[in-house]
Amino acid sequence: MVRSQERKQIEEDPRIARTRQKVLGAALKLLRSEGQKAVTPVRLAKLTGVSRTTIYRHWPDPAVLLDDAVTQGPPDGDLEPSGDLETDLRSYLKQLQGVLNESDVPVVMAAMVDRAEHGTDSEKRLERLTEARKARLERHLTPALGAGASVARSLFPFIAGPLFFERMVGRRKVSDQLIEDTVTAATELINRS
Repeated sequence: MVRSQERKQIEEDPRIARTRQKVLGAALKLLRSEGQKAVTPVRLAKLTGVSRTTIYRHWPDPAVLLDDAVTQGPPDGDLEPSGDLETDLRSYLKQLQGVLNESDVPVVMAAMVDRAEHGTDSEKRLERLTEARKARLERHLTPALGAGASVARSLFPFIAGPLFFERMVGRRKVSDQLIEDTVTAATELINRS
């Protein structure tokens, strides 16, 4: 796990940042092709040319490395709220669709969920990621709902859940039709709340 002093060094030293990105990229590649048990310091050292000592220094536990791969994954990008509930729900869900369909997030999230079941720090990181996603939804819907945006936050599982289920359990890409169905259902649910 990266301590605050190490994090400052990473931000200041581009070589450290490149090394970390190289290792995280290799970890994602292994995770996709062979599963989480393949993500070991020995395999990563062979793939990247980065010493095992360096890998262990940054990630003393493979679970932490997998978690970092998720938390340092692709950025969401900016969402510009329109102030219209349906439009803003749609743009939020379309962005989530892109993240789920076009990135390693589903693979890494599945590994994090598995790790969380075994009492690692993944549970806390998973909670933080979920809270960040809820807060993002609330911020995006505030222009449309005002103080009622907190209702949308509490309904996050009903709003984003269908997309996560489709991609991670159904193992299918999130379709535009699912987005439209979810926008319709979520709008009705929010308006009733």
